[in-house]
Amino acid sequence: EPFDQVFIYPEPGYAVQQNAVIQGETIYPGKYTIQAKGDRISDLVKRAGGLTPNAYLPGAVLIRTRHFSSIEENNDQQGLDNLLKQNAESNTPQSIQNQIVASARRRTETVGIDLAGIMANPHGNLDLLLQDGDTLTVPKQLQTVRVNGEVLYPTLVRYNKDYSFKDYILNAGGFSDRSAKGKSYVVNANGSVKGTRHFLFFRRYPKLSPGAEIYVPLKKERAPLNTATFISLMVSLATLILIAYNSVK
Repeated sequence: EPFDQVFIYPEPGYAVQQNAVIQGETIYPGKYTIQAKGDRISDLVKRAGGLTPNAYLPGAVLIRTRHFSSIEENNDQQGLDNLLKQNAESNTPQSIQNQIVASARRRTETVGIDLAGIMANPHGNLDLLLQDGDTLTVPKQLQTVRVNGEVLYPTLVRYNKDYSFKDYILNAGGFSDRSAKGKSYVVNANGSVKGTRHFLFFRRYPKLSPGAEIYVPLKKERAPLNTATFISLMVSLATLILIAYNSVK
């Protein structure tokens, strides 16, 4: 009759088929169907026949596809517009703004995982649930460390377990005059990131593992101190000294 509403529900338990991909050092790499909502990384490795003897577990990485609803797309675009507006008002260089846009529009993300810990304790806390479009990559044994950014000669350096962070920098010619040493960071082969720690005047650089990449960023240029600013600072300092002297007296 007029104004009736008819609702047709899906069959209980029905879901559109979802897939995950495993590639690299596995017996049977390829695309596999996610069979249940509780499927995890260890289940995917098991269906692929397990890992080969050459698999480098610390370098395994999970690439996750980002799925957005229309509302999330709108919110994401609005947030990006606001961020770009703030950067434009603060005169942020165009190259950095381009990087922000590229990062925001990226539809895949790298998830740092501990595959050795996952396989040692399947379905444990480290064993992530699979999502549609996930890609697990297990590389061969890695033997180099890449040094990027503000060094004299960005290059690949052979991994040496006895090398420190500075040893790898020296093998790339050393820091450049424009390097921000204290903001150097390391991206490990599995996608995890570690930065430089600070304690008083000391720096503690990250440890390196095979396949890692070192990034030394550019030092931010400081505006030169003009005469007016210098005079203003001197007047302020003299005023503080006079106030302190009078207080003590």
